[in-house]
Amino acid sequence: MKEILSLNFGQAGCQIGNSNYHLFAQEYGMMIPCRDHHKDSHHQHQHQQPQQQQEELFMDERYYKVLYEEWDPGSGSDHHSSSMQSYYYYTPRSLFMDLDSSNLDSIRVRNRQSSSNAVHYRPDSFIGGQEDASSVCTRAKYSMGRILLDSCMESIRKYLERCDRLDSLWIHAGLGGGSGSGLTSLIMEQLGCDLNKVTKIFIPVMPSPQRSNVIVEPYNVVLGLKDLHDKVDASIVLDNEALYHYVSHWKNEVVGVGIGGIGGEELIIHN
Repeated sequence: MKEILSLNFGQAGCQIGNSNYHLFAQEYGMMIPCRDHHKDSHHQHQHQQPQQQQEELFMDERYYKVLYEEWDPGSGSDHHSSSMQSYYYYTPRSLFMDLDSSNLDSIRVRNRQSSSNAVHYRPDSFIGGQEDASSVCTRAKYSMGRILLDSCMESIRKYLERCDRLDSLWIHAGLGGGSGSGLTSLIMEQLGCDLNKVTKIFIPVMPSPQRSNVIVEPYNVVLGLKDLHDKVDASIVLDNEALYHYVSHWKNEVVGVGIGGIGGEELIIHN
């Protein structure tokens, strides 16, 4: 079964990655814990019709394992647990990295407060620094980002080891910010040689002068694209201005379907 790993950088990338998994969780019905399949699968299959068993196996193999991995919160092991824990979770195969840890804390708090609309992330899915990059690409890449480099690469390595057949990387980032441009290019340079056979899909948010007063955003975009254009296989560019107008116009409908419990203003990232 092919697998996808999502890497999210900076405030924009982390919020977009979190919103994506809220939608996936709603679509696949994965908001609540799952019974431990090691204990209950035999008993359940005895009471299921053959067609129902096939549909359940099809859903597990075709959808869940592509974006999610099994995680036992009561186990210290990275693999399937053999403990007495009666529940396990499908947790996103996603990693959030930002030099400003307050952005990551807001994602954790939002998930804890929204018990009916929560995504169960692993504790090691979040890597945050003690000082931001002040919206400067070079500061994130050559100064503050170097402090987090080893932690980020070690966490990525652990995710890769738990994959059986990694097919692609999804990279979310806002190129107008320091972490989104500088930290992203730093990590992708390290991964370029090790994962040259893995498809890398880059999903950047391009800044808009009407939505931000940060004067260095154009420089961050140019420097970030310069380092990233030959490190990825495909790019899906998101225009922040177009997103803002879309969500402003369709805010009620967007909030109605429940994008991770995030309102229209919070969905758009002001880089």
